[in-house]
Amino acid sequence: MKKITLLTLSLFSILTFAQTGSDNMAVSAQGEMFFMMGKKNISNGEVIDGVPYANGAEFVKVQIPNYNKSTPELRYNANKDEMEFKNGNDIYYVNKQPQIRIDFLSLKKSYECLNYSINDKDYFGYLVILVDNAKYSLYKKEFIEIIKGEKGSNPFVTDQNDFYSPVKNQYLLKKGNQFFRISKNTKELVKLFDNNPSHESYIKSNKIDLSKENDLIKFVKFANEQ
Repeated sequence: MKKITLLTLSLFSILTFAQTGSDNMAVSAQGEMFFMMGKKNISNGEVIDGVPYANGAEFVKVQIPNYNKSTPELRYNANKDEMEFKNGNDIYYVNKQPQIRIDFLSLKKSYECLNYSINDKDYFGYLVILVDNAKYSLYKKEFIEIIKGEKGSNPFVTDQNDFYSPVKNQYLLKKGNQFFRISKNTKELVKLFDNNPSHESYIKSNKIDLSKENDLIKFVKFANEQ
């Protein structure tokens, strides 16, 4: 994938789209250039049931902080871990840039592109921001995998197509510059928060269910206040 340069000089421009090559897209704005030269999403023609999009197949208005607010509508491909935008009938990927934040306004949902490491394995991709705080931040990793369809047991049974299937979300805690998987075990979780006894008490007294996203958000916000 060729590199993308995101360059913005003004916050008050109207975008127009221009093709710059078979694999790249430049988004130009009146009085400035806002480049999003992403690799084209080329389909191999394989039939897969369902969709790989975490928020549906529709393109949604977004806002990118510190960049021109008139950006193309995007959607998140959770199978390929790519942000997609459309020009004519073609679909392009936005080139990933570290720490870029993308706010899906109507969804009230934000993604951040990050380098992170889990269990000594390095990753680079989009995470959903659940709690954004200098002390403790909470993220969610979404993924949709492709499941192989079953072959017919005999010539009279139709083969099933492969299909997209969501994988259980993974929740990650950012502490300093490190990321940790969120454990559903209370004692293991409290260790990530410096074994503060008030944290375990809070979980018990408020009946925090560590398998529920809203409860995790509530707990991390509490920990940030301590």
